[in-house]
Amino acid sequence: MKIDKEAAAVLLPKDCDQSIAIGLNAREIRCHCTNEACDFTLVCRDLLDAYSELRKTWAKPIFVTSGFRCQMHNLDVGGVAQSSHVKGLAMDLSTGNMNDLDRQRFINLCKTIFSFVKVYPTWVHVQINK
Repeated sequence: MKIDKEAAAVLLPKDCDQSIAIGLNAREIRCHCTNEACDFTLVCRDLLDAYSELRKTWAKPIFVTSGFRCQMHNLDVGGVAQSSHVKGLAMDLSTGNMNDLDRQRFINLCKTIFSFVKVYPTWVHVQINK
């Protein structure tokens, strides 16, 4: 599948298994639900660009714990009604295996790249605003 680098958003089949950004495969951001009606992944190009910038600057692997969510999965995990995950504008990144100094550096870097960053004990929610 060819990805349009100029499109504002990318709509991928849920079973897509290809690189979509630096260090990021489509399977890492697809919805984790088992709903058969959930058969696609939506992601904003600006989010992929921001992730690529983060990945280049951080220069270490980054584990995505949550990317796109369908409406049903978003409800199941207790996401807010207008979640940026549902719109393809957000992802959650694990910080659970980082020491305190690296974790703080990672959070600070995220804050320079993304429009919004919310810090949790073992992960960071990052998003771009559209």
